[in-house]
Amino acid sequence: MVMEMSKTYQYRKVMKPLLERKRRARINKCLDDLKDLMVE
Repeated sequence: MVMEMSKTYQYRKVMKPLLERKRRARINKCLDDLKDLMVE
């Protein structure tokens, strides 16, 4: 039980920054697309 808990914790600790980075990248891309649309 304790082992599984720490494994899940480690997995989350690694995955969260990756997911966060992907999310930010997607948001930035959308913002860039919006800027392009507004300029046109």
